[in-house]
Amino acid sequence: MMDSITSKSKNAGKLNEKGFTILEMLFSFTLFLLIVGFLPLGLRTVVEFNQFEKRMQRLEWEVFISQVKKEMRMAEQITVQNDRIFVYRNNEKILYEKYGSSLRRRVDLKGHEILIQNIKSVGFSYQAGQLAITIIDLFGQEYITQFTPLIRGNVS
Repeated sequence: MMDSITSKSKNAGKLNEKGFTILEMLFSFTLFLLIVGFLPLGLRTVVEFNQFEKRMQRLEWEVFISQVKKEMRMAEQITVQNDRIFVYRNNEKILYEKYGSSLRRRVDLKGHEILIQNIKSVGFSYQAGQLAITIIDLFGQEYITQFTPLIRGNVS
């Protein structure tokens, strides 16, 4: 008889220690709701960051175009190839070329000045007195500008 009383008390003690109370369940459910509630905020932050990158790319393009136009106005000679352009001024040979996913500027084939980043392709062309620059960025957005360089020498 003593054995049966002892075994019942052992089992009852184990069940009480491992039980899941309603208070614990409410706490777990509250924690779950907090996590799920903040999930949309995190997703919105990711989406807004992507939009910020696109706006930043547009700003980079505007700054790049103003720099190129200024440099082309002071050029003595311009040589245009499909994916690069050489600008000669003051005994300097300035090269614009695609380098990885960036467009860089080099003076006398030295240096490494990044002008615009996150680009997929770049194209330069000269037709009917107009210099055209076309860039497609990694987001698939195409940027095109055309202008007439004011040079004292020749364009080829």
